[in-house]
Amino acid sequence: MHARISNHTPTPALVVSHELSCTLRIYEVEYGDDHGGVCVVRCLSGVVRTGQLFLSPTVPPGSAPAVTLTATRIEWYGREVPSLDPPHTARVTFSGGTTAGLARGAVLSAALWPADPAVSS
Repeated sequence: MHARISNHTPTPALVVSHELSCTLRIYEVEYGDDHGGVCVVRCLSGVVRTGQLFLSPTVPPGSAPAVTLTATRIEWYGREVPSLDPPHTARVTFSGGTTAGLARGAVLSAALWPADPAVSS
């Protein structure tokens, strides 16, 4: 039997990030309100990239809709970088939800999110 090769390009909404297991631990909340904030974090697993969505640990499990925070900026040793990997620490700016309930030791886990649209040839 021969394998069938498909030219089908998946719908971008069905393609998810490969970084489903990235996690951050909050070391310090420098600023936080109902719209976002700035935290010093340590990357525990995976590669965190600008644009990555995280589930807020301040929302009780099973509640809907889940609050997500978007990592909009990663600052490492005073310069902006596109990603952060373990075991590094950085200052991360979050937007899209409340960070007011975050505290030292809280762990943010990656949320499912669409990957970049497929490049057509």
